[in-house]
Amino acid sequence: MTALHGPRLLALAGLLVAGLLLAGAGAGAGAVTSEPPATDPQAGPGAVLTLADTPNQAALSGVTRRTYAQADLDVASAVSVGATRVGGRHAELTLEERLERAGSPSARLGVVTDALAGIEQRFDRLGDRQRQLLTAYSEDEIETSAFLRRVGAVRVAAAQERALLDRLGERAGGSPRLSLPVETQTQVARLRGSLVALPNPVLDRVIAGTTGARGSRTVYLEAASDGLVAATVDDGTYLRQATLRADRSPGEANRFESITAAYERAGELYPWVFENAIGSPSLSGFGDASVYLIEASHPQGDLQAYLDGATRNVFHETQANAPEAVPVALTRAASTDSLRVQVNATHPTGPMAVAVTRPENPNTTAVDATVRINGQRVGATGDDGRLLTVQPAGSFRVNATAGAANVTLSGP
Repeated sequence: MTALHGPRLLALAGLLVAGLLLAGAGAGAGAVTSEPPATDPQAGPGAVLTLADTPNQAALSGVTRRTYAQADLDVASAVSVGATRVGGRHAELTLEERLERAGSPSARLGVVTDALAGIEQRFDRLGDRQRQLLTAYSEDEIETSAFLRRVGAVRVAAAQERALLDRLGERAGGSPRLSLPVETQTQVARLRGSLVALPNPVLDRVIAGTTGARGSRTVYLEAASDGLVAATVDDGTYLRQATLRADRSPGEANRFESITAAYERAGELYPWVFENAIGSPSLSGFGDASVYLIEASHPQGDLQAYLDGATRNVFHETQANAPEAVPVALTRAASTDSLRVQVNATHPTGPMAVAVTRPENPNTTAVDATVRINGQRVGATGDDGRLLTVQPAGSFRVNATAGAANVTLSGP
């Protein structure tokens, strides 16, 4: 399986969606839909937030922490991530050397079997570590910066194990000297569906920010004892990932009688995506694991959702959408004598546009202002007076400051 690389056909999205998220003050009323912003989903595992004219989203129950966080350069994180990646590359080279030295098919299979056993054990340990960190963070036992650093370390280590697993698959698929029995191929596929190894596009951006590979990034987080939602806007793309550990039950009986039943369940959870898909949504499995991946492109971007056969629910989801294609549900504006701020909101954890101008001519006088939401700095509007960020759950208070001038509005 491959990670979600970003939205496709975004130009088409701009034509299909009438209400642009970044609509100016003159077009604000036309961009507002008749429905208010969505509220938090009802408590209970498997909750999917039902949204209008946009993909539904996997949502946590029992959220205990919500916050914005900055992914800034951290020297210690950079050194640690670098060391882990070097270790991963060394493991790949060692595997290659062992396979080359093995003198018979049975010896080569023994190398593969040992490698897979090691990967599975390390995935288990990393999964346990991830669960412990989520619990500690949701219970306010560690600060956000420490949580992101530690969960980022788990992510990097898991990615190295996944790379080693993929290398094994490549060697088996491209070499007549390494023919794997069906049960070994099934094990490889099953391990690829391990929760800790699945795509985490937002966390990858956090890691890039803390290691200096990319600039600082603002991320919005929601945490529960068994799950995490993270969202950001990166290079004009809205990215969101959700992990719901309570809805993954490995070892339990698969309740999907067929792959068709899993496909139909995905259509129930994401009706708008299935109705508006560009091409047909695809469904794939992971060996004998009761894990199913739904992938779909639609006018607003891309969806990847992982279903568990035992719970019949989504336990991991990633979305990459064009922010301007997501329907605006609410517009708010406020002015002082020197500043005007307008917010175009979509839905909780969805994209939100902030525009700061001079009140006398809001269509032409952009202002570079610092923006804070609920007291937390989320970025600056820049020379064009605009900032794309993530809408928090519940009510919000947006403040824009430029020099001695500032303006505040509240929503919804």
